[in-house]
Amino acid sequence: MEFAVDAHTLADSLTDGGDTRLLLDDNGLSKYGCTPFPRNTIPFGSCTASTMSLRAWEAAQAGAIRIREMLRDQSPAEVADALCAEIRETLAGLLGLAEVPGGELVLTPSGTDVELIALLLAGREMGRDILNIVVGPNEVGSGTTLAAGALHFDHQVPSGAQREVGQAVDEALAARVTVETVSLRTTDGSMRLPAEIDRAVEQLVEAGIEAGQRVIVHVVAHSKTGVHAPTLGTVNRLVERHGDRVVGLIDAAQGRISRRGLRAYLQRGYLLMLTGSKFYGGPPFSGALLVPDRLANAMQETRFPEGFSDYFTAAEMPEAWATVRDHLPKRANWGLLLRWFAALEEMQAYYLSSPEARLAVLRHFEREAPRVLKANPVVDLLPVWPPVLSDTAERVLESKTTVFSFRVSIEGHVGPLSKLALKQWVQLLNTDLTERLAIKSSSADYEAARQPFQIGQPVGLGDSGLAIVRIALGASLITSLAEDDAYGATLDERLGWLDRHLALLSEKMTVMAERWTDLHTTHDD
Repeated sequence: MEFAVDAHTLADSLTDGGDTRLLLDDNGLSKYGCTPFPRNTIPFGSCTASTMSLRAWEAAQAGAIRIREMLRDQSPAEVADALCAEIRETLAGLLGLAEVPGGELVLTPSGTDVELIALLLAGREMGRDILNIVVGPNEVGSGTTLAAGALHFDHQVPSGAQREVGQAVDEALAARVTVETVSLRTTDGSMRLPAEIDRAVEQLVEAGIEAGQRVIVHVVAHSKTGVHAPTLGTVNRLVERHGDRVVGLIDAAQGRISRRGLRAYLQRGYLLMLTGSKFYGGPPFSGALLVPDRLANAMQETRFPEGFSDYFTAAEMPEAWATVRDHLPKRANWGLLLRWFAALEEMQAYYLSSPEARLAVLRHFEREAPRVLKANPVVDLLPVWPPVLSDTAERVLESKTTVFSFRVSIEGHVGPLSKLALKQWVQLLNTDLTERLAIKSSSADYEAARQPFQIGQPVGLGDSGLAIVRIALGASLITSLAEDDAYGATLDERLGWLDRHLALLSEKMTVMAERWTDLHTTHDD
């Protein structure tokens, strides 16, 4: 079998093996404004997804060449099996999982797909129903609530087949699951108090236990707007009180979690979902589920329902899960492999770069991003959820704010922009507007209007009808600012590059607001 590795075919392969979130529109962009190859956009959108860096692209190219070479004397299933094992081993090494005894690592096409495996792990007693508590449904993956009920969340599944959204992935499993949600915000969009969220979760857990259910509690380690909830103390108490009747599922899909914190969750016996995209900057989507020892052992003689074959392949499962692997298809998901090759390269570059320089970049962004945003009258900056740890903590990613959310208000426009209008706002920011607005190269606005900026997609706030967008700092940009001479010869010069581009982002938003009647084409507000 010949595996093509030219640029066009590689880009196509990087969008295979997932759902419609990977598909490209007429402008060559995905739903999240990404291209499956490097592009001259400023990556401030890692809280949603990132366009590939050159570093990640070259790693995907090298991976494609390896696949082609291995296919000369091995079957696709054998190649996929060997490379998935290698990816699991590399990822475990990067995360320091050798310090956590036992456990397994599962690869998945996206973070959302992880929900299906979590259900099976929690529901291993076939006679017991499952209560799945999703915290912050508006601020985690868009399909999470459906997937948490064992329902299809997209009409295209990773196998390439078409399915009906909302239809059961497996009828028997879906019939056993009840999904409850706990909002992070009040109806007017304000953040709820942590104690209020904790009480709501605890009440649902106790009701589920009384009803004889096994309960999954989602702990959002970092939502789309930076919220951490419910508190770990509350979940720990619930697990200590009810034992294995309560399963903690840590949603760390954002990747804004320290390795030490990640290992602490696993040592407590919690499931943990992670992605190689989002913070780490790999191409979307590349998911993983970290399974603690006590739950991993239960899967060795378990088989996945037939419907799971739409999502997973044998190669993506740990070698110890022999029965699972025997009942999953032996096909290769080349897109997932290539995305993980790229993501691992970003992760390795991040952890190999100077910790002191990384910390300097994080602190600089945490200070300067809100200062620049607040100075722009178009922007209404939202309060940030306090970091889990203090600024002096060694677990850097849990002690820094890396995502800032804001509303957009335009003079003469009634109220802040709606979610639909903000979707267009994000698309326009990610576009060269000089031709559309007839801005000449001699204009003071030319550089800002010309530069594409990728920022986080709009998020609705509660039932208020209000929506926000976000800018975020991710690992790929941190690595470049920490050590890449292309951004400046010294760290101070590279931080100056960051300052200039934050200012350019603000300036472009000002230009867009001033010319909104020329740009705006949606009519819901």
